[in-house]
Amino acid sequence: DFTPLGGTPTQVTVNVSVGSGSGVQLVVQPAALSFQTTAGGSNPGSQNVIVSTSDGSAVNWTATAATTSGGNWLLAQPASGSTPGTVFVSVNAASLAAGTYQGTVTVSTGTINSLQAKQTVSVSLTVAPSQPPTLSVSTAPITFNSLAGSNPAPRIVLVGNLGSPSLNWSAAVTPVTSTWLTAAPTPGNSPAGGFSPLTLTANSTSLPAGTYSATVTITNNTTSSDTPKVINVTFI
Repeated sequence: DFTPLGGTPTQVTVNVSVGSGSGVQLVVQPAALSFQTTAGGSNPGSQNVIVSTSDGSAVNWTATAATTSGGNWLLAQPASGSTPGTVFVSVNAASLAAGTYQGTVTVSTGTINSLQAKQTVSVSLTVAPSQPPTLSVSTAPITFNSLAGSNPAPRIVLVGNLGSPSLNWSAAVTPVTSTWLTAAPTPGNSPAGGFSPLTLTANSTSLPAGTYSATVTITNNTTSSDTPKVINVTFI
């Protein structure tokens, strides 16, 4: 109670806050990660999670990865460290079918001001359906110009594969009487997501002067539903 001079006693309530340093927090960034890949394709690159404290103090931490489906496709390394530090988060989708998968990376510390700190990063992995082996070839017309006393330089056609796994293909020259034009190698093979070269060679030996035409048809021997690619070739 407080009694003013010559006055009536008055009751005064005083609240006192004593700081204990409890404002220190575990900081984990970012709060969410997203990965994308294709079924049967290569794994996406790892992503980083930064671990620190709000006041820059050093504390020890552990990192644990968990998934809700699909098995142990999520990895967090290293499994422990101290702030400031980095957790490298990666995924292994080799055995996963197309779909969306969820997981978490939980970073926990010892005690900070008598309280255990924990932060969870959500992780999403999207596995898109794979594309079957599919031809990718430029069908722009090719013209060879004959040179006096020599043959023109060969032309290279890149036979690509937009899908997976590898693609077996063959190249045929028509009409078959067009012996001046050769396509090699045939058959050929293009790796998943890659390409291989097809060399077209024109030979003017024994050809009388004139203009000659032929076509080169490249056929996908792995996927029957793929449309053959046709290149028109002219020899002048």
